[in-house]
Amino acid sequence: MKTRVGAQARASYVGRMAWFAFALAFLIQGAAPSAPAPAPAPRAAVPVRPRPWLETGPSVVYFAPGSARVEGEGRDVVRRMAEDYRHNGRVAVEIVANSDNQGSRASNRRLSQRRARTVADALVSNGIPRAVIVQRPVGEDQPQVMTPDGVPDPFNRYARIIFPVPPPPN
Repeated sequence: MKTRVGAQARASYVGRMAWFAFALAFLIQGAAPSAPAPAPAPRAAVPVRPRPWLETGPSVVYFAPGSARVEGEGRDVVRRMAEDYRHNGRVAVEIVANSDNQGSRASNRRLSQRRARTVADALVSNGIPRAVIVQRPVGEDQPQVMTPDGVPDPFNRYARIIFPVPPPPN
């Protein structure tokens, strides 16, 4: 008799588990299996930044390889940051300039110094007093994208314009 009750209990258990698995699959997949979704319409070619985790906000100027010239979009960034400085009562500006790791560390350091100086000059020409600008060239030491030595990445050739937050009054 025990065996028969054990078999019935097992069958009941297996039945409940099968029902549970069905219900779970139903909840996960939705109501009933439906026809496959239609293929999305082809999109127009839109340039997409491949690394959305990078800081590419309104305060970052990017450079061509080996260059310290502020061109195109970089000029717009400098102009917007100068307007922000004037309209929001900023008191200081910091420029952190970086280079990619193509070339020697010394040449990359010099290049990041030229980039910081060029952005500072552009800010001054947009009305920011030179006395409030701090330049911090970091060579190749603060990449946004880690790459092997000698492998350039355009996102590592940047100058970031920062408005440091003053310490709270005592």
